[in-house]
Amino acid sequence: MQLEREGLVVRAPNRGTFVAELTEKMVREVSSLRGLLEGYAAGRAARRLTEADFTHLEALIKEMSAAAEAGNFSHVLECDYAFHRYVIHAAGHDLLEEVWANTDKKIRVYLSATNLMRTDLQSIAESHKATLEALRARDPERAKRATTKHIHESLDPLVTRILSTIRK
Repeated sequence: MQLEREGLVVRAPNRGTFVAELTEKMVREVSSLRGLLEGYAAGRAARRLTEADFTHLEALIKEMSAAAEAGNFSHVLECDYAFHRYVIHAAGHDLLEEVWANTDKKIRVYLSATNLMRTDLQSIAESHKATLEALRARDPERAKRATTKHIHESLDPLVTRILSTIRK
């Protein structure tokens, strides 16, 4: 019932329960919401992060890169998610963090699906560096743009894949 409320499964009377379809609409909505929430969070975090925070974010990217080199997709995904969750928390905005956490399951499905579109796992780790550089520069607008761009760049391959599947 919880998964159904989160939109991850669909119940059909007298037929059973099925995994919800990954649709273009859902991908675009999750992406646009993530862009708004995480871009805003990055802008706030840019002024709040400490050297220890930067060290932690750099370590996550290095860990992501090592997992990519080892071909460990699930660990790459966990590090990717941890990076985004850390920036959200660093924004210091409790309600923002709560809203983001409430979309947790859909964000994880989205991250899994978009990252599966990449043939080069290393590019996932690399894609976080522009956000880290903008945060380190303590430039809220640049951090917001870098984060939003990072999120939306992963959208195109997934939408293309979904559309090609639907049109078959």
